[in-house]
Amino acid sequence: MALGRVAPVLQVVGYKNSGKTTAMAKFIEAGVRAHLRMASIKHHGHGGKPEPAESQRDSERHFQAGAAISSVEGEGVLQMIARQEHWALEDILAIYQSFQVDAVLVEGYKRAAYPKVVMVGKQEDVQLLGELTNVCAVIKPTSVELESLNCPVFSREEELDYQEWFLHYIKKEK
Repeated sequence: MALGRVAPVLQVVGYKNSGKTTAMAKFIEAGVRAHLRMASIKHHGHGGKPEPAESQRDSERHFQAGAAISSVEGEGVLQMIARQEHWALEDILAIYQSFQVDAVLVEGYKRAAYPKVVMVGKQEDVQLLGELTNVCAVIKPTSVELESLNCPVFSREEELDYQEWFLHYIKKEK
């Protein structure tokens, strides 16, 4: 990434246990294989401050997948580690830009306005698609039925396809 250039941001959102962390790791691995410097931010959406053992599990998976920087934010605690009253996603992204990364993947923050990959874990989760903005792809189990969408839809088993889509998306946004 050139100095002063803002890295593209892509959110991975969905309900608990929908496969967000796994998809994030697959995207990070694909980026690293393509010689991209990847970063990840996880929103601790379960309420409260992230506890080190619990929150580090997912951010550690991102790091092990090859992320150059990975953090968890919850209730004003940013485990990078830094503390202030509240951390807006934009504040964290501003810090990340100083690391000169090629892409930032954000797990969670459903209501933020960035482009999103929506993880659908079960049929009841489909309603989430109608509530979110900037949906650019969906990953779901083969058992979940969806109506026609204006974005790519992948089954969880199509890892190579959604990783290829991701690389194309990030390179287009850079």
